[in-house]
Amino acid sequence: MNYLMTDGKTCAFFGHRLWSVVDFDTLFNFVKNLVQEKNITRFLVGEHGKFDELAFKVCLEIIKIYPQIKLCFVNSNVAPTKHKKLTVGDIYRGCEEISYFVEDVHFKARITKTNRSMVDDCDIVVCCVDMATTSSGARRAVVYAKKKGKEIYNLYPYKKSGVSHQFA
Repeated sequence: MNYLMTDGKTCAFFGHRLWSVVDFDTLFNFVKNLVQEKNITRFLVGEHGKFDELAFKVCLEIIKIYPQIKLCFVNSNVAPTKHKKLTVGDIYRGCEEISYFVEDVHFKARITKTNRSMVDDCDIVVCCVDMATTSSGARRAVVYAKKKGKEIYNLYPYKKSGVSHQFA
């Protein structure tokens, strides 16, 4: 589902809903380097968690430096969610398009369907996911991305190995 064709690469973000162990500066510096090294021209950012919120804020700052990059807010709900912390003004400011993938999908499957669509439509995944978690939509998205052969960077800090910057 390529709804915007570009010459560069598309980067999608996935993380856990209730927490993010990555701070703004860490994610900003990582994404800025990735933009320079991998020719990122489009970001896909969801709406359902702390990491999504952080990624959205980072991407808003990145596109101030690289205004040619498209920022796409990906909504998996037809109506706004009650737990969303971003305001309508935050969502639209700096976004080139808003994508709705799931109007006809049962509400319990919308996030999974949206995540799969984001994986299908990206080249690179940046995530902050504890892969030891047994049940997590973010984890399922990363496993799906791995099956699809996507380039994955997991910023979750593993105790034994530090930060895992490449997840293969």
